[in-house]
Amino acid sequence: MKRNGIFIVIASLALFGFIVSLFRNPMALLTSILSLVLFGAIVVFIIHLFSRNRRSTNEMKKYKQAVKQSKERYQQTKRRRRRRPSHLRVIDGGNKGKNNDRVTFK
Repeated sequence: MKRNGIFIVIASLALFGFIVSLFRNPMALLTSILSLVLFGAIVVFIIHLFSRNRRSTNEMKKYKQAVKQSKERYQQTKRRRRRRPSHLRVIDGGNKGKNNDRVTFK
């Protein structure tokens, strides 16, 4: 409960400071927000740039090969599916009047 109280106090002070800054000098507030967003975007871009280059080319080649192999295997399973002949047969219903020999099924 103590942590919640500290968070509420800090958040309320931040909100109060934001409102005071908004009424006193809105242009400075806008400038500081834009500079913060720009700085954050630059940091994210740099981190993304370095993390992309750190991946070894060998790992990337293996990954691409595995993806290609998986796609080929999936395509083969799609093509292999053939329609199987039905295990059911049609019973001729037009010969009801005929007497069938039950022993030989003729």
